[in-house]
Amino acid sequence: MQNALPKTASNPDTVSRLRYERERCARLEAERLLEIKSRELFEANRILEQTLQKERRLAELQMEFVNAISHEFRTPLTIIDGAAGRISKLTDCENSVSIHKKCESIQSAIQRLTRLIDRCLSVTEYLPRTKRD
Repeated sequence: MQNALPKTASNPDTVSRLRYERERCARLEAERLLEIKSRELFEANRILEQTLQKERRLAELQMEFVNAISHEFRTPLTIIDGAAGRISKLTDCENSVSIHKKCESIQSAIQRLTRLIDRCLSVTEYLPRTKRD
């Protein structure tokens, strides 16, 4: 059989098979790398989602805390402010100037604390809002 071609790199069938094998190996390697990167991406996404949920919960807790503190301060401050105003108006003795100054000092301190509470509440407006289910 003289017509049989020797299997050498110059044989077109051998070259095609070699090219096919290289391409198949390259495709398998690309698929393997894609699978690895997909798993890594999935895990990173899962971690980001958990972190985001924690951040949302912390923002919600912070807002609840600030609102509770605001209420706990405002109620007594309103009572004290009202009492100081009544004391200031009812004073008709010789120490009335001293009492008026002390009442004004109390009311001034109440205004400062109220502004501080208002600033704290305004900060919570910038926190991300969470949807309640």
